[in-house]
Amino acid sequence: MRAFSIFAVILMTFIHLGFRQLPSSDPDSDFQKLSADFIEDNLKWNPQSATSLGFHQYDGLVSRYDIEIVKTQTNMIKAYQSQLEAIDPNSLNPKNYFDYRILQNEINKELFSAIERSPLTGNPMTYS
Repeated sequence: MRAFSIFAVILMTFIHLGFRQLPSSDPDSDFQKLSADFIEDNLKWNPQSATSLGFHQYDGLVSRYDIEIVKTQTNMIKAYQSQLEAIDPNSLNPKNYFDYRILQNEINKELFSAIERSPLTGNPMTYS
C-alpha cells in the first residue's frame, strides 16, 4: 500500500508538471504564467503562510511534512527552477525582469530550506 501511495504521488507530480510546459512565444506571458503557477502551488504547500497572508481559502489546513510530500515538493520546485532558467531574463520587460529575480531568489530559498536545512531530520519542531 505504501509503494502505491508513493507511486501515486510521483505520478501526480509528473501529470501536474506535464500540463505546465511553457510555450516559447512571448517571454513576458510565459514568465507571468510560471510565476502565477509557482505562487499558487507554494500557497497550497504552505497553507499556514497563505492564511497569514490573508488567503482564507486555506483556513483550517496544515502543511504536511512526511518524506514523500517533501520529496515531491522539492522535485516540483526543481522543475519550476528549470522552467525559470529556460526564460531569458534580458528578454523580459523591466517589471518582469525584477519579478524574475524575486522569483529566482524565492525558488533558491525554498530549495535551500528543503535540501540544505532538511527540516525533517534537522528540526523536530517542524513535525512535532
